[in-house]
Amino acid sequence: MQKNNHYIKLCLVFIAIIGIPAIQTLTRVFPEKKLNGSVYDQPLPDFGWDKWYHFQYQPGLNKRIEQNFGFRTFFVRLYNQLDYSLFRQPHADGVVVGKDGYLFEEWILAARAGMDYIGNDSVQYKARQLKNIRHYFKNNGKELIVLIAPGKADFYPEYIPERWKKTPAVTNYSAMSEAIRQAGIPLLDFNKLFIEMKDTAGCALFPTTGMHWSHYGGNVATDTLSGFIASVMKRTMPEFHLGLVFPSDSISAPDEDLEKIMNLFVPLKKQPLCYPGIYCQSPDGFNLPSAIVIGDSFFWNMYCLPLDNRLFSDVQYWYYNSTIYHNDITEPYKASELKFPDAFANTDLIILMANPSNIQSIGWGFLAKANREMYGPLWQKEYDKMVKEYIQAIHNTPEWEKQIIENSRDKGEPADSLILKNARFMVDQYLLKNEMF
Repeated sequence: MQKNNHYIKLCLVFIAIIGIPAIQTLTRVFPEKKLNGSVYDQPLPDFGWDKWYHFQYQPGLNKRIEQNFGFRTFFVRLYNQLDYSLFRQPHADGVVVGKDGYLFEEWILAARAGMDYIGNDSVQYKARQLKNIRHYFKNNGKELIVLIAPGKADFYPEYIPERWKKTPAVTNYSAMSEAIRQAGIPLLDFNKLFIEMKDTAGCALFPTTGMHWSHYGGNVATDTLSGFIASVMKRTMPEFHLGLVFPSDSISAPDEDLEKIMNLFVPLKKQPLCYPGIYCQSPDGFNLPSAIVIGDSFFWNMYCLPLDNRLFSDVQYWYYNSTIYHNDITEPYKASELKFPDAFANTDLIILMANPSNIQSIGWGFLAKANREMYGPLWQKEYDKMVKEYIQAIHNTPEWEKQIIENSRDKGEPADSLILKNARFMVDQYLLKNEMF
């Protein structure tokens, strides 16, 4: 009898384990908190006897059930929490837990370690593209500047896990920032600036559990940007100032965006952050420039202030040169729909923005398109002419030509190919310091 009671209890427990989630799946009696991050919604497959017979319907149905069974989000969070609490293992794509609970992204740590360095030739080529574009805009009464947002890994190297602590000879950030300066392009390097401010800033410039600069850091950057634009464009700009600064334990989005995608039950320990208002002089009497910002997600903090009639008379945000946001439109549209140079007809200032971990991709296709459609045909003709002149100069210099031929043998590369590379290198170096026309 006692054995039967144990058997019945075990059956009831088993039925409860199976039945309660099944009932929740069908009824959704209890509300469930959605998971954060990129979650693909598996559609319910269309039923058909032919699909059923050939086992094409069942796999899709299984995926649908696996993604939508009752209390799934609860069990996912429970699993994530146990793995993190016991082993410090985050279940979020690319998230790395540093010392004292500071969160980083793997690709940002890899960039700081120089693991994705694109090489000097590519760096110089992009710098030359930037120089060409700025030259075009300057000739048409416009200005182009480059902003480098700060990198959390550069700002908090003391919290990086030991396995990621590598000091590379060169990174995309160090090479690109130097090449941009040498090309004479106005550059505002917030990465360098924030590191210099680290010990004197009134509040944290980066959150513990976020990937971008803090709300406070973004406001400080806006004030600095205003002064930089005034200096570059030789026009008076409104003055910005921050409101009262009080550290708060209440964290607002997006200052915990990395923690959110970890989908835990228990909030992580965080440092206090500040959320002061930012105030600006009246725009009356100022000649505010109109602007197009082609940048990554670091610009969101600034864009949402908003900046219209405070820093710019009008601003478009080309998010990764893909989706365009503008206050006058209700639905964003695609940058690919725009025609060059018509897209810049009413714009005074073009801002390219990236951070140390993606600066090698600055413009996200904009540089190539702008060079090709606005500056390209005339420039390419003159560039090819200069390359031919350098090739002839190599042939006219026996020692130079002999050295290249010897290098070609050592590298197993045709001499003509190496001569062409040398000629292009010489032209590229010339164009970094001199105008084409």
